[in-house]
Amino acid sequence: MLEILKDTPRPQIIRWVAIYMVVAGLFTICSGLLLTLAGGLAGLGSAAGLGALAGGEAPEARAVAAAAGMLTAVSGIVLFFGLLSIVTGPAMIVVGWGLFNRVRWARMGTVVIAGLSVITSLLGLFTGGGIINLVWVLVSGFVAYLFYTDPGIKTEFGE
Repeated sequence: MLEILKDTPRPQIIRWVAIYMVVAGLFTICSGLLLTLAGGLAGLGSAAGLGALAGGEAPEARAVAAAAGMLTAVSGIVLFFGLLSIVTGPAMIVVGWGLFNRVRWARMGTVVIAGLSVITSLLGLFTGGGIINLVWVLVSGFVAYLFYTDPGIKTEFGE
């Protein structure tokens, strides 16, 4: 058991994490929709730009084509993160509901979702994300560790 949480009742921790899961799930869905839209539009725009520049012999046309090609690659990454968010957001809400109701699978669902959040936040951190990705890595990693190892939380779910 973690020393800093030794006096905190486990039902209260579970309630906090359930609220976190639902709120983060809603934000994840919204950001996923925006990322998917932005990635799709950027991809379409860069593809149209590449099509318009095809066959251009001027040095400027080659430079613009290279930039448009890079935009296409970046838009693919943004689109991937958007679609991943659209999938994980509802899963977070379902797990949050399970935590509120003390459904047995919700404890391991929390571990899995928090673990996925660590991975996606690390990917975001390495692809130019800011300090917020580091915060999500730490928070999600702590939640996954706590729900996987804490005997008091396991007891709350009948394990």
